[in-house]
Amino acid sequence: MTTARRNPGERVGKASLETVPSVFDPKSLPPDSKVVRAFGVDYVQLTMPDGGHLYLTKYGLPHIRLLMPDAWYDGDWLGKKGERMKCGSGAVYRLTTREMDAKTGRLTDEATGKGRTMGLLVKWSRMSQQPSVTIQPEVQAKFRTILGQEIDPSNTRFNSPFEEFGLVMELREGSAFGESGKRVLTQKPLAIYSPAESVDPMRRGREEWVFSIDQSVMRRHDEDETRRVELDIRRGYAVIYEWVKGVDAAQSGMTADGMDAFTTRVIQDLERKGFVVPDTKPAHFIVRPRKAGGGEIGALVGDDKRGTPYALVDFELLRRTPAHELAFRARQRTSYVGMQKHRFEADETFPPNLRPTEVMGVKYVHGKVESTGGELWVVGSNPRMFDFFRPERWLHQPTWPLSPPHEIFETVSKDQVHLIWADAEAGRKPDPSFYTNGREIERHGFNSPFEQFQMSEELRRRGISTVYPRAVYLMGNDAGQVPESSDLSRYESHKGILTPDGLPVLRPDRKYLMLWAYWEGADVTPPGESQPAGRAVKVIDALFEGLITHRQAIGIINGAQSRMAPAGLREKTVNEHSLVLFSDGMGGLMKDARGSLDMVLSVDTRYALKHHLIDRGRHYALLDSEARRVRQAGFEDLNLVDSHLLLSMTPEGELKKDADHRPVITHCNFEFFKRVQ
Repeated sequence: MTTARRNPGERVGKASLETVPSVFDPKSLPPDSKVVRAFGVDYVQLTMPDGGHLYLTKYGLPHIRLLMPDAWYDGDWLGKKGERMKCGSGAVYRLTTREMDAKTGRLTDEATGKGRTMGLLVKWSRMSQQPSVTIQPEVQAKFRTILGQEIDPSNTRFNSPFEEFGLVMELREGSAFGESGKRVLTQKPLAIYSPAESVDPMRRGREEWVFSIDQSVMRRHDEDETRRVELDIRRGYAVIYEWVKGVDAAQSGMTADGMDAFTTRVIQDLERKGFVVPDTKPAHFIVRPRKAGGGEIGALVGDDKRGTPYALVDFELLRRTPAHELAFRARQRTSYVGMQKHRFEADETFPPNLRPTEVMGVKYVHGKVESTGGELWVVGSNPRMFDFFRPERWLHQPTWPLSPPHEIFETVSKDQVHLIWADAEAGRKPDPSFYTNGREIERHGFNSPFEQFQMSEELRRRGISTVYPRAVYLMGNDAGQVPESSDLSRYESHKGILTPDGLPVLRPDRKYLMLWAYWEGADVTPPGESQPAGRAVKVIDALFEGLITHRQAIGIINGAQSRMAPAGLREKTVNEHSLVLFSDGMGGLMKDARGSLDMVLSVDTRYALKHHLIDRGRHYALLDSEARRVRQAGFEDLNLVDSHLLLSMTPEGELKKDADHRPVITHCNFEFFKRVQ
């Protein structure tokens, strides 16, 4: 970024003063500017001579001269001329800019009436502060009726400035969710200004762990590294809106019943567009009196009789409704799947908090988890994958235990990514009485998470299907009690393997969790490749991603259940979460040889035996043949049991076969794998 050499008080060019291109045209932009992007919104970024930054939206660019800091901020103009608003607890100001000569672009402090001014609302962002939100009982009752649930005040978060503008733009201009014909009027978001002053975050009331969340949310949304905006925890950010003429509903003279009905209407209007504001209140609804200075309000000129027109203000707590957020996260999951497909191919600039590293031949993106004091190794070379595996995205989501007494759980992250997480038991001594091959297992010990990931990746390269390793999480202050180590062999063998910070990757005083991809059905990976050409997709995900309609989803489930009945299988095991389809990677779904949608349920070998999908002889034959295949690949599983081998069955109870007509088998446990000569 080149520092602007122009005096901000000088004229910046006729094109930028008088016209605004529908799409930012580099030829029409001010000198020394660049176009950046955050949360789907393009900005023209200018750097001031003192190092401050101004980010102009498409609404702000035509008013660039009056949005430069010297027109409203420098010389304490904001403090002297700005009217501090009393409707909220934040630092919010209404002000009129300095007067600008329309011909020369020069500013004056004198109000001559001959120049041009602009009414602004300036609010200092409370990004990364802990909000204290009180929701009135009557408003919670409306949320419960309209949204189908109450809003948890403890789960609110102040939007960062760019996140706020992104949501406001989405609300104003529509999105893939909500009623297309419904329009909600808001203040126009004009610009974001970040003065050069650097202040200790504590003085701004900012929490570092909350800032890390703001940062990760922003990075997860903005895929273009070359146009990304980086937040700075030490700098202030002012969001600048165009002033909306009128009064708020609380000052309008409206009756208490009238304001109550108006609040209901606003919540309903927002819900239809897929949004909610937890602290919804009449002070945020701007209306206009029918007569200047009068107390009675009425319709504006051009009102279509559908009610009093209004505009919304104050968006620091604006968020998507649960239904909208679910659909949005489904789109995020689609982005996640695309990145996973090329996870080892990324060639991007790493942000300062992340580093590429390699442990036992497996490439990782390594970084600190500021919110917990932990660390994270994400398999692959793409730094954008890191935020999907931050513990706040999955660790406290609802879980389902898979293999008691072991700590193995199934969960769905906040980004709708289906995961398995397991407690890494390296350092504990196995109980030989628990295993058939107990004494040898006791001598071998539990593999470390890094060993398990290495073996999974190497087995797949050698033609053995395995579940995909995703990330290793070294827990921080969320670890609880760390079990005492009784087997030090792994700490000894790993002591020379270090993190980018020079610390051992395996430490006896820390607890580790492993994250694996949830295996949903027959692998569609071509032999020898590390990622699938298409992908398995649950019916619920296919619905959210638009691959099927709601009516089609019901038909698919009902059809699968009717196909299971003649086979004597439990029909209730088929639902939108258990039934798996296969995406072809091009927006469609794969079909079987009969022309019907290809679909499976994922089962382990133990389940297949119990439900007579295979007989006992076939059960033992599968275990024996798989043990031989693993040994031919250079490994041995000291605890090869039927629950570690995953199969795929059709609704008719048939097992999926590979090209050699043998059941497709995928390994899902590597804690006692070892190499053989």
